[in-house]
Amino acid sequence: MSPQEVKLVKLKQLHTATLELLAQKPKNNITISELCRKARVSRTYFYRRYQTIEDVLLQYQEMEMMIYLRKIPNTDRLSFSFLMTAYFGLVETMASETLLLHRVGLDDVILGSFNTVHAYLNAHQKIRNRSSNRVKNRYFRTFMAGGVVSVAIEWLESGMPNTPAQMGQVMATLFAIED
Repeated sequence: MSPQEVKLVKLKQLHTATLELLAQKPKNNITISELCRKARVSRTYFYRRYQTIEDVLLQYQEMEMMIYLRKIPNTDRLSFSFLMTAYFGLVETMASETLLLHRVGLDDVILGSFNTVHAYLNAHQKIRNRSSNRVKNRYFRTFMAGGVVSVAIEWLESGMPNTPAQMGQVMATLFAIED
């Protein structure tokens, strides 16, 4: 295995172990030693790459989002409803993890991964309406992340009554962004 593949395998092991432990007990009661034993990863390895349990979760979620985004057509600019449809599709595949993170008070992980991907899309000029004053507002990404993540959690908790495509349209309407 290449070093990159080893890193990915260990991240997956740590992620899985973290979720299993979070399902059993509060985050504050999980030690790094316990997590490393469960994940079959050394503490040295953990501390070389991560500072906290949240770092593991955030890096894993960001990786999953980037993998998902690579499946999106490579076009100049993507519509907001299309991006939101893709996001809700990913949320649907990660439903149990997202609900667990929310239940244990780790919404910052979900918000952080959303912010990272949004920044990536913006930096690579994949978002339409970039010139809009609200997109240039330094607080807009935080505002948008809070709104989208809150709606996604409500959608999951209500049993996902709408399709991801319908949710993409809902979000475009809520944010008053025309495609």
